[in-house]
Amino acid sequence: MIAIDNKLISDEVVEEQFVCDLAKCKGGCCEDGDAGAPLEDWEKKKL
Repeated sequence: MIAIDNKLISDEVVEEQFVCDLAKCKGGCCEDGDAGAPLEDWEKKKL
């Protein structure tokens, strides 16, 4: 468990790989830079 702002967060949140479904979300939360979900270069080209 990890404590963030007096909240306990499961280690799985940090360790689990996240994969979005670009066909459904159309990159809605992805942004280049520090905001939004991190993108690989190939993902930027796809969006």
